[in-house]
Amino acid sequence: KSLVTTDEKFLPTVLVLIANVVFLVQLCLEAHSYFAHAAYVQAVAVVPANDAHLWRTFQPFYEKLFSARELTISILLIVYALADIAIGIRCRFRAIRIAALMILGAAVLKIFLFDLSQLDRIYRIISFMGLGAVLMITSFFYQKYKDQIREFALKD
Repeated sequence: KSLVTTDEKFLPTVLVLIANVVFLVQLCLEAHSYFAHAAYVQAVAVVPANDAHLWRTFQPFYEKLFSARELTISILLIVYALADIAIGIRCRFRAIRIAALMILGAAVLKIFLFDLSQLDRIYRIISFMGLGAVLMITSFFYQKYKDQIREFALKD
């Protein structure tokens, strides 16, 4: 540790944060590709794969899966943020905890600003119930362990 310069101390933090961003983008792309594949399979069941009208058949199936896809992305963001918070606490890595809180905040904003207006009724209900449960559990643990969390969050 004594051989590491002050400029080099930030490098692991930056690399870990970049890896988190890349992984999060990959998760969202996987969700999109999963639902695109599901729509493709449904479209091919109606029209043969070599037919020129496959795209016109594919599009309505893909649009039907819009709500499920967006709800899946919201759930992925929240689960990823909670896992990152746990990893940041376990490894005593403050930058991961802060990044995870930012991801959780982005997920909450996405649910309130986007999912509220775009999702179908059942997906909206599921989205808000999940968000409410996550926020209630988070606030419960914060109230129960607020002194330990404050002490732990400030030391690093």
